[in-house]
Amino acid sequence: MQGLFRYIITFLLLLPIAVQAQKPFVEGTILYSIKLQQADGSSDQTVHNGTYIITVKGKQLKKEFKLDNDFDNAILYNGDANTAYSLKVTQGKKYAIQLDAQELVNRTSSYRNFRLEDQGGNTTVAGLAAQKAKVTYRDGASVDILYTKEWKPADEYLFEHFPSINGLPLDFTYKVENGALIHFHAEKVESNVVESGVFRLSKDCKIISNAEYQQLSK
Repeated sequence: MQGLFRYIITFLLLLPIAVQAQKPFVEGTILYSIKLQQADGSSDQTVHNGTYIITVKGKQLKKEFKLDNDFDNAILYNGDANTAYSLKVTQGKKYAIQLDAQELVNRTSSYRNFRLEDQGGNTTVAGLAAQKAKVTYRDGASVDILYTKEWKPADEYLFEHFPSINGLPLDFTYKVENGALIHFHAEKVESNVVESGVFRLSKDCKIISNAEYQQLSK
């Protein structure tokens, strides 16, 4: 009887830990270091380094992508208002280019319903327990990743290449349309209060359509 009692007490003590093990990432910041390598055959074989910062507050997202070659782009997305903007500076002026929010969601279609298979071995990334795994898409393409089971995206489209993933990707590489490879490695994952002002357009930022921006870029 005493053995059974000890077992029950141990079970009850561990139960809250098991239930609360995975938390929804609803507000905070994820910082990745990135490395971009141009596609084979490209005239520019220089490796560029930079950062990728994802800031989350409910259905509001800000994604900032910066490289050491002065490339700098940020995307503001509001799932509640169904709006999206690309923030750019051209000829010294700030512009918020209107994007089709639904089109951004549709871009994830080819990555949905992937298969996630845990592989042997664990490690630590950004202070979090990281699981080695392989993601296999419907077309047969696959990518190796490290991800943590401690957190889960509250927004299913937080990661374009891993929609609805049951965890947070911490280390992965993917190929973009021009064949270049981009490696992401999480340096910091912080669940903290984010000011709403982070997602507001600055007063000196002009809102224009994508067609208007294309004209400015010529």
